[in-house]
Amino acid sequence: MLKPHVRILCVGLVAVFAFNKDQEQTKRVKICAQKTIEYMFDQDDTLLFMFDNDSYIFPNYVSNPSMINDFNKESHLLKKSIGHKQNFVMYSKNAEALNATLMNFIRTRTWVANMVPTRKLLLIIPTTDDDDIISVFHLLFQLEFSKFVVLTYDLNTTNSIKLMLGDPLAEPNQCGRSAKLLTTYSCNDPKLIQFPSFLRKYTNCNITYLIGVKHIDTARGTGKTGKTGMKIVDIIVNFFNITLIEKYDNDPSMRLDRFILRMTEINQCRFMSCTRIHAYTRFFFVVPTGKRIPALEALKLVFKTTVWILILLAFVLTSLVWWLFDKLKRSNKTDLTLCLLEVYSMTILGLTKTVRLFWAFRYLFIAYVIYSIHIQAVFTGKLVTLLTVPQFEKSIQSLEELAESNYSIIISKTFLNLINVTDTKHVYTKIRRQFVRYKDDEVYEILLQTNSAMNYTVFTDEESIEIYERTKKLKFNYFVDTSYSSGMKIERSYVRVNPHVGNYEVVSLDSKYYNREFQKMYLNYTRHNISNCTTQVQKFILLITSTTEVAEVFKLLWDYSISNVVVLTYDLQNSIKLMVSDPQAVPNQCGRNVKLITEHSCNDTKLIRFPKILRKYDDCNLTYYSWNEHVYKNVSKSSSLTLNLGSAIAEFFNMTLSIKFMDNFSANHDVFILRLGQICYCVLHNACTDIHEYRSYAWVVPAPKRIPPMETFRLVFKRSVWLLILTTYTATSLIWWLVEKYQKTGNETDLTLCFLKVYSMTLLGLTNTINFFWTLRYLFLAYVIYAIHIQAVFTSKLITLLTVPQYEKEIKSLEALVESNYPIMLPNAYFNVFNFNDTIDIYNKIKNKLVYISDDKFLDLLKHPNSMTNYTVLADNDVLEKASKIHKKTYHYFLDNSYTGSLKILLLMKPLTYSTVSFQKFVTMLIETGAVNKMNRDFDYTDKNFTISVSDKKKLSMEDLYPVFVFWSIGLLFACVLFAGEYLVCAVKRKYLNHT
Repeated sequence: MLKPHVRILCVGLVAVFAFNKDQEQTKRVKICAQKTIEYMFDQDDTLLFMFDNDSYIFPNYVSNPSMINDFNKESHLLKKSIGHKQNFVMYSKNAEALNATLMNFIRTRTWVANMVPTRKLLLIIPTTDDDDIISVFHLLFQLEFSKFVVLTYDLNTTNSIKLMLGDPLAEPNQCGRSAKLLTTYSCNDPKLIQFPSFLRKYTNCNITYLIGVKHIDTARGTGKTGKTGMKIVDIIVNFFNITLIEKYDNDPSMRLDRFILRMTEINQCRFMSCTRIHAYTRFFFVVPTGKRIPALEALKLVFKTTVWILILLAFVLTSLVWWLFDKLKRSNKTDLTLCLLEVYSMTILGLTKTVRLFWAFRYLFIAYVIYSIHIQAVFTGKLVTLLTVPQFEKSIQSLEELAESNYSIIISKTFLNLINVTDTKHVYTKIRRQFVRYKDDEVYEILLQTNSAMNYTVFTDEESIEIYERTKKLKFNYFVDTSYSSGMKIERSYVRVNPHVGNYEVVSLDSKYYNREFQKMYLNYTRHNISNCTTQVQKFILLITSTTEVAEVFKLLWDYSISNVVVLTYDLQNSIKLMVSDPQAVPNQCGRNVKLITEHSCNDTKLIRFPKILRKYDDCNLTYYSWNEHVYKNVSKSSSLTLNLGSAIAEFFNMTLSIKFMDNFSANHDVFILRLGQICYCVLHNACTDIHEYRSYAWVVPAPKRIPPMETFRLVFKRSVWLLILTTYTATSLIWWLVEKYQKTGNETDLTLCFLKVYSMTLLGLTNTINFFWTLRYLFLAYVIYAIHIQAVFTSKLITLLTVPQYEKEIKSLEALVESNYPIMLPNAYFNVFNFNDTIDIYNKIKNKLVYISDDKFLDLLKHPNSMTNYTVLADNDVLEKASKIHKKTYHYFLDNSYTGSLKILLLMKPLTYSTVSFQKFVTMLIETGAVNKMNRDFDYTDKNFTISVSDKKKLSMEDLYPVFVFWSIGLLFACVLFAGEYLVCAVKRKYLNHT
């Protein structure tokens, strides 16, 4: 038994040995951490060292500028940012303590949420327990650390120091939901560490796309910004191979989602990570429309006040000069009033009652008449415009006018936060005071109720205006002024895609039953939507088989449209080969035979090359199944464009093009097929190119009936205007008669003569005799001015009615079509094209009026548009264009896609052919480079230059003018009857007098 002092000595030696061992291990950890820091961080990066207990281990020397923080004591003091890149070195005793430390750290100002791309972390943790390490990685995955290294060690184990990395997007890690695949490095060479690339596939990940409840139209791409957003989201989803899930932004479950995408305004980037700005939109001030100006006040708009003053001044000066000349030549025989009347006659009629023989009068007469003719022409033209076109007051068109109007400006809370005006101009300050903040939803409701009687203005964005004008058929009066607003706003968008699966597969087939096994696997994949017409042609397959009939394997795969395949063959003699083959290689005769197979060894797999997408399809036939496009290629723009696309595809891929009718369609005999189709056919297991044409739907309506020429006179004025003209004529005649009767003594006044005088004033603007009573003179002037205006409008309108055939009102809108009670004929081909919106009453009425007929009967209806008297026809503009040019017919129609949507035309291909991707990419290139637009322009140019336009200068016939002769005949007959009556009365009187 050892003595006590010996035992104490042994214990001391063991303690010293353990202490030295810990010191050595600690030194190795520090060296490893220092090497890792030198590799991970740039020399100028500021580092933040953090620890949660006093036994931390950090390098003794670091060249980087650094800060240190103990989260047990002074986490509350960490209030300043440490730099732009967010570089951290952290020591934690275990996973539980790390969780608490990071949660406290996230609440400080040092943590910047949107710095994920540049944030780096070196975590030092004294554990080698697998469960603890998995917990650490799972926590870091959840906190979106992408560039981090975990240094693990055990002081009691010499070779326990490890550097560990993990990629949350590695397939076994299930998008960060677990940590099953971790990579370990030694401290000897930390330069081998590779962080995951940012542009990598997000396999097994879901991304939640948030849309506003009140922004469905925007989200579906109705507006320009929404469409741009849809394209961007679609590119993101396809590039990163991620599954998209859409939710409303008020869905509480979205808080649990890891990846969230939304379109928002730039000011929200203070609270979340943002992309670059991809869309700019302007802000509009929606203002009340100008009030309609009454017709009487519209006369003030003929000339400005200064012009009226100049006209009056010219009249007075001319009259005075005329009077002065007359006085000097004729002494006391000159009357100023008569001179005024003479000049007035020259102003109105361009003539005077007497012609002076003096040259001064003649020159003055000629100059004034030339002047008055021009003034009259401008006055008449302007007057006709003012009386026939409604006139409105000037609406608000600038910020200054808006500030002076004192209208309240309704603005949403979102937009109010976007405005950041530092200018202290008075107008900006006043505009700011006029803002009235509303909720976003309330602003949209106010926009729907906008009308001419509104006593407020609305501040909104261009996207909202565009959507409401398209979907709600509203018209807004607005002006744009970006000096007050930043003009930047990224709108929301909406997209729905199918889940994506990987493009790489490994298949092992039995050598004896490979055909049957492959068919079974193919059907199983197709049934579960793992392989479909979109993904199948993009598959990359490694097929492992022991068969020696490799040619048959390739032929089978080509028949299933799989060209990107590597066949690994082996046998019991350890003979392993990698084989590839291109169906478009010349010896393989476009996949009909397998004569050229390329072999590779397992050591040179990098030399394997798959067939290019844009390759030559030598010795291949391309069959275009035509709906008579080749017949109408010189008639229809759509047919010409489609055939040009088919020819371009055949020429580019070096294929032989043949055209067949759809009546002979057979997908079994032809491998490469093109045909024209609509986008709705793409869901029926068809492969499609991008949309290359948008057609509008034309609502062909009965031709309006021509109004008989005799009835056109009713169209000159409304009945109320005719009554007012007659009343004015009668009242003026009676007043004239009363004034003359009062001024003259005896029975010298005749009512009939007064009516004739006023009639002469109405037609000619003059009367036979001039009365010297001022009352009659003023009455004469007022009535002549009135009659001239009425005559100008009447003459202009009458010429139009007599020379231009007049028709009843034509149906020009869906509302008028619904009220007409005409049935709507359309072919059976349109039966599944439209998506009816049952919530809108007018669409329900249209749906009830639809009558589907056979295609042949539909074409017969278009042949005879003149017989279209009690029904209407719905056809797309291409069908109407063909019918119009072939049958030489003119159709009455209006375009309105609000009920039907536009008809999207594309090329359909045979599903599951490896040429699908080639054709799709080539057509996309033609669309994006503008080649498709050039094809359309070439057709328009040819159609324009080879269409002979005959100038038909119509001469007025009796059919146009017979109503005038009817009136003349009636007047002549009436005059003859009166003359015969008067002659008979005179004869009777004479006979009676002779008798007496």
